[in-house]
Amino acid sequence: MKKSVFRFMGAVLSLFLVIALLPLGEVYANSSVNVTVDRRQVIFPDQEPLILQGRTLVPVRGVFEQLGFEAEWDSVARQATLKNAAHTIVITIGSNVFTTNGVSHSLDVPAQLIGNRTMLPLRFPLESIGYYLDWDSQTRTAIVSTSLATRPALRPRVGSEFGYGNTRLSEMHYGVRHDFEHDFIPQVASSRASEITGFLRNNNASGFSTMLNDGWVDIAARWIGEDLAHIGSSGANINLDNAISRERAFNDYGLTPSFHIQNITIESINPTTTAAIISMSDSGWFILSTHIALVHNNSSGIEVFLLERDFNDGSRTVFLFRHLASGSRESISVIDNSLTAFINDIKEFYS
Repeated sequence: MKKSVFRFMGAVLSLFLVIALLPLGEVYANSSVNVTVDRRQVIFPDQEPLILQGRTLVPVRGVFEQLGFEAEWDSVARQATLKNAAHTIVITIGSNVFTTNGVSHSLDVPAQLIGNRTMLPLRFPLESIGYYLDWDSQTRTAIVSTSLATRPALRPRVGSEFGYGNTRLSEMHYGVRHDFEHDFIPQVASSRASEITGFLRNNNASGFSTMLNDGWVDIAARWIGEDLAHIGSSGANINLDNAISRERAFNDYGLTPSFHIQNITIESINPTTTAAIISMSDSGWFILSTHIALVHNNSSGIEVFLLERDFNDGSRTVFLFRHLASGSRESISVIDNSLTAFINDIKEFYS
């Protein structure tokens, strides 16, 4: 069996990979398609990517060599083998099955030779080694990421504005945190007021914590599910209704409640007022809170207060003491970013 290793100038056959993207029609050889690996542009010296019947054909030498793989072609077995220190991917022409480290995986399109080029869907080999593939339709870019931490944000300009950066992972953390603080907390203050009152009267921080954690998990599961749907994930095999897969997904994304919810205490404000104080991690992101209070007063019932990081005023970071009332976010005063200052302002509000 004769094998030859692909070299930059000496390839007999070039291995091309088909990325399952958008149904864009027939061949568009002159339509610009970009490919990045961990934010670095892939350069294709001898063959640019092209789109064929809704599939983007990408030379393997450009993508997988940038990922640190070597490629071998076995002309007798009609197999292409991609190797690095950790993984071996074997692709057989005419088969809709490939192997990664000896484990079989299915392809939605069989590997095939077109114009002496070997083709197959790129997404599945990438996912089989734990990598990710996104498609940016605006820039027509296939985005390969070797980890969640290197995936780009879907809305990087928003990330820059709100301080969480330009990665998809930080974008998701901000989104879950925002939905927890801006949507879930006001909603439970209204819909579960009697339950919260019971927690406060009985000094039951544990029960209150369970309620918050359950709400956080539901929000995070929605964000993770939407992200998996966005990347068309199949190789991840994550079923969010399965407890083990759910826990793995939360750990992979780092979206466990304890990552952001640091502490929960119940504080007496005055003889008729008690507060559950939620201390959040200080992410440095704008329009998020470092402390949240759900306060029960015998006269006014449950109310919500925030110690929230506002946008910088140009010279310093500003924190606001906010009161949520009837769907509005009333800003009462500028405040120091400390738990003591927060509790003192709550006491002053009820004095």
